[in-house]
Parts: sequence; C-alpha cells; structure tokens
Amino acid sequence: MANRSDFFNANLPRYLKKMISLGEVSGAISKEHANFARKSFTEAHAHHVDFKLRRNSENNRDATEEG
Repeated sequence: MANRSDFFNANLPRYLKKMISLGEVSGAISKEHANFARKSFTEAHAHHVDFKLRRNSENNRDATEEG
C-alpha cells in the first residue's frame, strides 16, 4: 500500500486504530480499556510527532549531505 503513511497527519495512525479495534472485537480488551488505550496512544503519538518535527528542523549530522 504505497503512500498510505498517515504518521504526521492523523491524531491516531491507522495501524493503532486497527490494533485497538481488533482487541475490542475479539474480546481481548473491554470498551473502557480501549478508550484508555486510544487516549494514551493519541497523547504519545502527539509527543512522538512533535519530537520528529523538532529533530528534522534542527541541523544534525543525519540531515547533512556528505559527498
């Protein structure tokens, strides 16, 4: 599935939504646990995106081209 990355655009990426939904449907987790997981993953993902955006905007050795 090319060009399906929603890492920077979604509040909760597709693969996390699917993981939580499958857990709910299979009965592995309750609705309360699923809601807690959604909230926790959403907050963690926001911090992760913020970190990656800050890291990519700074000058670091991974961003420089060596010829």
